Amino acid sequence: MPRRKYGRLTKPLEIPPKDNCSRCRSGKHCPIPGHSGNEVRAKRDWSGPEDIQKRSNKKKPGQKR
Repeated sequence: MPRRKYGRLTKPLEIPPKDNCSRCRSGKHCPIPGHSGNEVRAKRDWSGPEDIQKRSNKKKPGQKR
């Protein structure tokens, strides 16, 4: 495998272990599957209103912006 691709030096990357990943340790999102930082979960209890009422009397309902 060539070390240069399009003029850039490419180095082989090693996937860090789950317990020593810098992004997981800092609490950020980690793109590596299987890591604890890859789990996306909401940090809130309220998820939004169930039903939204739309405004009925718009001034120009057919006009596009």
